[in-house]
Amino acid sequence: MNFKLAHNILRITNPNEFIQFYLNNFGMQNTLIHNTSYNVSLLGYPTNYDENFNKTSSALPSPTFLELHHADAVTNISMVNSGSVNVYWKMGITLHDVDHAREILQSKGIKTSDPSQFEDIGYVCHLTDPNGFIIELLQHHFQETFLKKHLPEENFPLGYPCCIGQITLQVNDIDKTQRFYGDVLGMKLLSIQEVPRYGFTLYFYAWTDEDPPKSDVISTREWLWKRPYTTIELRYFDGTKQIPHFTDIYLKTK
Repeated sequence: MNFKLAHNILRITNPNEFIQFYLNNFGMQNTLIHNTSYNVSLLGYPTNYDENFNKTSSALPSPTFLELHHADAVTNISMVNSGSVNVYWKMGITLHDVDHAREILQSKGIKTSDPSQFEDIGYVCHLTDPNGFIIELLQHHFQETFLKKHLPEENFPLGYPCCIGQITLQVNDIDKTQRFYGDVLGMKLLSIQEVPRYGFTLYFYAWTDEDPPKSDVISTREWLWKRPYTTIELRYFDGTKQIPHFTDIYLKTK
């Protein structure tokens, strides 16, 4: 199967504010607008870069875009069906220097959590967009291995190229979910990351021909954060927490 992860579809309100937020602060481009009664906008990075800021090979998966649906007054900010207790949790944006990116966002009045090294997973901070969707900024390197090898560049709003690195979903039945993504959709399992302190495990899938350099050791995680394409991240709470089934709130109102 020659599949690709093309779009992450979000229903939004206040499309102009939402679109400008991603264009001005994250350097995304607005690649498509349908001016119909049911408006669709497409935002993203038409070009992905590797860790050395070089354009990536065409042999790697193509970029994933945000597909924004903004229909009518029925869609309002109270209907955001995402977060730490929902199936759709967050979008991860990967880049070279999280501290530098946060400083820029804070200077623009955008509230961002303090960056920190989360366990042996990654160096991260979090913020929300104008519709309440969670964004995680994830650094290519851990805090302890980070070296500021690259100076920021003015043509990138956050100083460095960004990539939509993860779309994070939370699941209740990890066996069925793995069979779906692995056996049915043919995605490759790139990493399993246990977080025993918090009682969950992370699973990362992608349509790619790449293989991790080592067998699921800690150093493989930095390799994963440098991938110039999007992975599906599954969070499973080891049976200790149940996530409510996903419901399309917009369709329930029709």
